[in-house]
Amino acid sequence: MQDVEERLVTWMTHATTAERRAGPTADDLGGIDAAEAAHLATGPFLSELIKAAAHQQSAEADGVAEMLRSAVLTGLRQQQRHSAFAGAVDVLVTRPELARALGTDLPRALLARLDEVHRAEDNLAIALIAAEATECLVQLSLARITTPARLLGELAKATEDIDQLPEPFVVRLPRMLGILEAHYPGTGPGEALERLLASDYTHRDAAFEIALAELRSALEAPDYPTMIKQLGDVRRHLAELIAVSPERLDAQIYHGAIDAALAIGGPNADLRVPAIASALRETLQHYRAWRYQSSPPAWSRPRQDDIAAWAERISGWLADRQDAYVYFDNDTKVRAPIDAMSLIAALKGKD
Repeated sequence: MQDVEERLVTWMTHATTAERRAGPTADDLGGIDAAEAAHLATGPFLSELIKAAAHQQSAEADGVAEMLRSAVLTGLRQQQRHSAFAGAVDVLVTRPELARALGTDLPRALLARLDEVHRAEDNLAIALIAAEATECLVQLSLARITTPARLLGELAKATEDIDQLPEPFVVRLPRMLGILEAHYPGTGPGEALERLLASDYTHRDAAFEIALAELRSALEAPDYPTMIKQLGDVRRHLAELIAVSPERLDAQIYHGAIDAALAIGGPNADLRVPAIASALRETLQHYRAWRYQSSPPAWSRPRQDDIAAWAERISGWLADRQDAYVYFDNDTKVRAPIDAMSLIAALKGKD
């Protein structure tokens, strides 16, 4: 079976960057039979098998396409290398047609890998593969390729006893639960996040995700006074998080943006809003620098991209209004009337 790997490596050696990104077709490998596909499925080249299956999926229906899909499912069920599994699911979520063609066997395979976390003990690969499978299920659910019900149920069960979960798995749960709560509010992720507050590994990240959920709820409040009160509560919760984790630039960004919304129209707004805007820009610069200098895990980057884009939008909104002043006869410089709801819209992403 080494022959198929050798053919694949030879193809990769001569392929262009774009061709390697798209992956080989079965023809590029000189054809592939079921035994060779099974070999690739459980070896380090599962991601390349998925690319080949996706190419074959777009061709006319034939036995090769079905055979490759079967091998892909075998790989997702049996792959023991974390790096190979992680690369494979990263590729799979970018091939939605293939993911749909795999049918209900796909979520079953991924849920089985998630369930294995309860038996991981000190096996790092099992714990990390469970996290990658969960991440993949989240993305497939958001893309409406799979339904979220089983995933939500499994995560609710998994978080009932946090202390029994391996650290490499549990540290990735807050962000995934936060994303699910944003898209499927009231279906269980919020309660799971509350349980994560009890873990030393996750309580800070869980507190941050809960604050974001509270922010979304506040921005959808039925009236302005209720919104302002709820925003004040969110600001207080973020301030508590910053007090115990002063290095959390993400919390500082959201705290600063909420601070600006609450300051507009309030006492000394002409002084407070520019100061808050300046502090927010500085925090954003630190956040950019931190992202550039650090090497965060791949699974955390999409959330960091969202935070940076959100901060850019709010900072830009405030910067556009830095010269919005009027002067009265007493030469007092006051902030020009700014509709606070305009900033609220920016907070919602609807500016």
